Amino acid sequence: MGSARELERLAQSDAAYRWLAGGVPLNYHGLADFRVESVEVLDRLLTQSVIALIGEGLVKLTQIAVGGTKIRASASKQSFKTVAELFEVEAAVAALRPPAPCSR
Repeated sequence: MGSARELERLAQSDAAYRWLAGGVPLNYHGLADFRVESVEVLDRLLTQSVIALIGEGLVKLTQIAVGGTKIRASASKQSFKTVAELFEVEAAVAALRPPAPCSR
């Protein structure tokens, strides 16, 4: 979800989004500010989470979506056995990131 206003709307109308928000009302402006101020932290958290899931064999990434475009991944379970190889995956994920949003 890329829109803070849409997240605010969904948190008001959808039980799943209310649950994710912990029942706390969301404000689109506060969400947008948080995303802009926390870009590096959020990016690092997402990258580390994906790498951990790959490393544990819990997720098979046959495709990666970048900016709405699906890109075929040519990776097998055997390709993720060492920490060094996971660092290579992290670098590849970093190269696929969209540019950071502009601050106001």
